[in-house]
Amino acid sequence: MNETIQTILTRRSTRKFLNKPIPKEDLDLLIQAALHAPSGMGKQTWQFTVVKNRAKIQELAAAIAVVLGREGYDMYAPEVLIIPSNEADSRFGKEDNACAL
Repeated sequence: MNETIQTILTRRSTRKFLNKPIPKEDLDLLIQAALHAPSGMGKQTWQFTVVKNRAKIQELAAAIAVVLGREGYDMYAPEVLIIPSNEADSRFGKEDNACAL
């Protein structure tokens, strides 16, 4: 079977994370993969913010909890967040970010 198809078929969601740092090389590789995702008209107008500060991540989770009405929401306490952003006037910005993720 094609390796890409095999990866898609065996993918699983992770909701429990280890409390250990993610190697910089692994984060760099993830960002490189995201930068090579397809984008509308090939413009690649995205940016990626890597947040490693767990206190900041939990502040963001608390703000999201308020908006979602989900008390105690903690995003499963990840070690790192990679947050995509795009130009406000990017016609396909949301779709481009989704492809990169």
